[in-house]
Amino acid sequence: LYYFPLDADITVSSNITVPENADFVLDLNGHTLSGNHVWAIFKVYGKLTIIDTKGGGKLVDAQGAIKIDGGYVLMKGGSIENCTVSGAVLVQSGTFKMTGGTLKNNECYDGLSFEGRYYPGSIYCISNGTVIIDGRAQVLCCDEDNCGHRGAVCMADDTTLYIDGGAIKGGIYNGGTTHSVGGGTITSTHSGEGAVIEGKIINHGTISGGTYSCQVENKRGRETGEPDGSITGGTFRSTVTNTGSISGGTFHSEVDNQGTISDGTYSETGVVQNTGTISGGTFASEVDNQGTISGGTYSETSVVKNTGAISGGTFLGTVETENGTIEDSAK
Repeated sequence: LYYFPLDADITVSSNITVPENADFVLDLNGHTLSGNHVWAIFKVYGKLTIIDTKGGGKLVDAQGAIKIDGGYVLMKGGSIENCTVSGAVLVQSGTFKMTGGTLKNNECYDGLSFEGRYYPGSIYCISNGTVIIDGRAQVLCCDEDNCGHRGAVCMADDTTLYIDGGAIKGGIYNGGTTHSVGGGTITSTHSGEGAVIEGKIINHGTISGGTYSCQVENKRGRETGEPDGSITGGTFRSTVTNTGSISGGTFHSEVDNQGTISDGTYSETGVVQNTGTISGGTFASEVDNQGTISGGTYSETSVVKNTGAISGGTFLGTVETENGTIEDSAK
């Protein structure tokens, strides 16, 4: 274990490499480590822990403060600010875990855009990387209230994001970049209890758990043959727009379904606007059907307003049809 406390503000002119199997602890100690616009202050192949025993310590002014390539970085304190090109942290493989400190006022350039218009402000994760946000971590896209198309976190193909605490402001973009296809996975068991997400989650990968009070857009595949974004689990307390697939989860607000719903639970506090296909699920909510219903269970509290087509399902509540069709097998 190598312990490096800063005893003054320092400006570096080249990378600091953490070799494979090495274990470094950087104590910012209330001081500023400036990258002077160098490409990555730290290149991490081993383990790096960042702490700040006095408070107010910073990593600033680099073309990406930390690049993780198969290594492990644990950030417990301090802040990373004013970094460009690849934002605060670039995970090419390996793990970035953040339990304290702040990432703010960082941005990526167009070459690292997501969908050609979203720019990861603080964390950009690709190539089998893992990001864990927990504790009192603060991940911000910027210092302003309006972040535009710049998100706080961008997860590319074959990546995993765990949100077990902390705060994320500016949105999460989960899926491929303009350079790749595929999607990441968002999994969380505690995000509703400890985490705060301000902004929007745009998903081209898989959401399999967690509690979300922010808007979620679950997207269809962007290219022919590419998988759709998928929701297989989780609890959703704000609007979900689905052009991909939903096969699980619990939904307490509006669901705008333009894709497919094959399962899930939809509470009476919400409403489902359907212009796609519903083949399964349990609905206590209002369902405004302008698409196709071929299955599902609709409870005594549900109201189905049908201007589309119903070919199957179990209806225990009210069904109102106007200019729609109901096959005899569904009556």
